[in-house]
Amino acid sequence: SVFDLYSQPPRKDIWSSGFETFDSYISGGFAKKECVSVLSATGRGKTSLLCNFAVSALRQGLNVSFVTLEMSENIIQQRTDAILSGASIDMIASNTEIQQDVLKQRMKLSNRGASYVVKYFPRGTLSIEALTTYYDRYAMDYGYYPDVAIVDWLGCLKLSGDLDKK
Repeated sequence: SVFDLYSQPPRKDIWSSGFETFDSYISGGFAKKECVSVLSATGRGKTSLLCNFAVSALRQGLNVSFVTLEMSENIIQQRTDAILSGASIDMIASNTEIQQDVLKQRMKLSNRGASYVVKYFPRGTLSIEALTTYYDRYAMDYGYYPDVAIVDWLGCLKLSGDLDKK
């Protein structure tokens, strides 16, 4: 029947996006080994959404890798800290009390086993092969592959061979 597609076995190892309504549309959240693409026009909040996903994964004790081909590591970390603390980047920068709170929250996540590694690659320098090498080196350095790998911005990925011509 047409509804046989709804009789699939339950997905395992689900982690919440951090957005309850969104999760309800995708059967509870993201599943291990799923590949998800977020697409929209420039300046619509894709990176902010990905930072929110990263914070949600961290709060669930997952190890997160955030590869950026658009913004510096510092900017991504600032955005993540703002989401984590609920304070604006400007407030964090000007208030040592909030900075201490951010450090405590980061420590609490670390104590739960969550890690967050942000890596910047300049536009046009990262290929699929180089990304694979990066994650293999990541696994050697940390002793595991990340639970969640976020790559922002795939449009800046360097294509190899005949793909560059297409």
